[in-house]
Amino acid sequence: MSAPRRLGCSRPSACHRHRLAPPVAGRALLGAVRVVLRGAGLALLVAVLPAGPASLTGCAQGLERMPIVIGGEGFSVEVARTEEQKRTGLMHRKSLGPREGMIFVYDRDQQMAFWMKNTSIPLTLVFLSREGVILQIEDLKPHSLKTVVSERAARYALELPQGVLAELGVRAGDTIEVPPGLK
Repeated sequence: MSAPRRLGCSRPSACHRHRLAPPVAGRALLGAVRVVLRGAGLALLVAVLPAGPASLTGCAQGLERMPIVIGGEGFSVEVARTEEQKRTGLMHRKSLGPREGMIFVYDRDQQMAFWMKNTSIPLTLVFLSREGVILQIEDLKPHSLKTVVSERAARYALELPQGVLAELGVRAGDTIEVPPGLK
């Protein structure tokens, strides 16, 4: 609403991967440079991508990442805080790693509604309370325009690869450790 990175993006002007930036201190960078000469023309392709978990594909919008713990397992999730980030979610992504996802953060508890327009990855949607208690779990079908509404007011919504919660034995009523930075 993540396997090898894809250099293409449906929104290159807004994507952090299409802007050159200085290396971040303490993080290794994976760089690829290809030069192709064709007749009198010169084509240069430069890609500088962070090393490490590099599997969220498509335009990652430069979102903040945060670790969370679900069923005793560590996950790395992108944080959607702004309306634009929430509206885009995981749309246009080609894959999502088995321990990756996106958490949607709201200022107050509220009814939420989600759909899968332009989202080709099967997802599990989790509605969470402010304390991280799982209120509701829904499996979502790729590209479905069916709206899934929270049964109760929730503070967070979490999208994960479909089936991961069942694999971990996690169900409604369980608690996810919500990092202090989200509250």
